[in-house]
Amino acid sequence: MMYPESVSIDIPPKEVPEKQEKKKRSLKSKILRILLWILIFLLALTSCFFIYTLICNSVDEGKIKKYSENYSKKVEINGRQMSYSIVGENNNQTIALIPGMGSPSPIIEFKPLAEALSDTFKVISIEPFGYGFSDDIDTKNRDLDTVISEIRDGIKKLGIDKYYVMGHSMGGLFSLQWANQYSEEVLGVVSLDGSVPGTEKNASKDEFIGYYKTSKFLAKIGMLRLFIALSPSQIPIDSNYPYTKEEIDIEKLLIINHTYTNGAWDDIETFFDRLINLGGVRFPDNIPSLTFLSGDNVKATPEWEPLHHDILGNNTRNEITVLDGPHYIHYPQKDAVAKKIKEWIQ
Repeated sequence: MMYPESVSIDIPPKEVPEKQEKKKRSLKSKILRILLWILIFLLALTSCFFIYTLICNSVDEGKIKKYSENYSKKVEINGRQMSYSIVGENNNQTIALIPGMGSPSPIIEFKPLAEALSDTFKVISIEPFGYGFSDDIDTKNRDLDTVISEIRDGIKKLGIDKYYVMGHSMGGLFSLQWANQYSEEVLGVVSLDGSVPGTEKNASKDEFIGYYKTSKFLAKIGMLRLFIALSPSQIPIDSNYPYTKEEIDIEKLLIINHTYTNGAWDDIETFFDRLINLGGVRFPDNIPSLTFLSGDNVKATPEWEPLHHDILGNNTRNEITVLDGPHYIHYPQKDAVAKKIKEWIQ
């Protein structure tokens, strides 16, 4: 009788639970080591970037000091140096330009418009304490009257008694208080999409300040430097104006190093309170006002134009003009703004 050959099948032995556990522990250990090395790498990279930022900041301050001596003049106010520039010095009528919140360099920001007006007016670009090349402050919660008094003292020290005030954004808020406080010397007010009381009603002070706190932290750890390096086209200057290489360098340096000075930060923290304190205030009847509004803001915020009408006094020369463009309306609409100002004043 024939029997079939027996077939042997190799069946792998089952792993002992102890060996399986060892394998799991080994895998976990490898993963933890990889994660640890990644963490060490990131910490090393962050430390290097932080040290690099500190070194760059120190070098930058030397450059800023050098540029400050060449690109602006100074006047002493209360023991501090306030920076300014003048174009059209031989003209009789004066326009004092007041910047908006956080302007890195008001002198460079307003240079295109100042030059467009300089054939007719003496134009002074003022850099309040904490802005541009001016000294910083060491106090907090300063009211509008204090800041206005400092800027006005600078203008008076230049021998100017009568003048027009032109403010952009937050500078428009300053102009409203300024015109009421010194109505005997202000000839008129020009507003470049200026801030007005009432806008705070549809916004949150905490969210507003919170946004800037995050931005301030990122600036402190050097992220502004990285952002400027990666996106140089985002520098807030008039892209149609032929700035020199040095002027662009100044703007970059001041954005990176002086965006959140004590003076600029105080303006941020007190902005809502200043708006509230000026609620119901209007321009004096004897002071005419010319207002340019951003078409973008008028479309986006229905109350933007009506609020500007609300602060006008009863002066027959009051005008409000809406121009196509963003909040920095004096960039794309520089020629239209300059032309209208000349016609309106003369």
